[in-house]
Amino acid sequence: MPLKTNTAIFFGAEVITEAKQPITAPQARAAILDRLIRISDDELLEAIDESDSYDENPNAPITQPVPPESLVFIRYRLPSLVSMP
Repeated sequence: MPLKTNTAIFFGAEVITEAKQPITAPQARAAILDRLIRISDDELLEAIDESDSYDENPNAPITQPVPPESLVFIRYRLPSLVSMP
């Protein structure tokens, strides 16, 4: 069986808060989703850092691409994810 590679990727996004307030999980999630759905494929590849790779079990499933039309739900829900109490 051919070898497979497992690559950890890190994705950058911004969260703006009131001065010195900690970032909350909902704010981080909203910032990540907002950036993810707004950038092109080329910009996405520039926004990630592939810093760690290793050989993977040949039986591991290959990560499948997400079709852009499946992100419609995220676009619809984003305003409610951003609103904070």
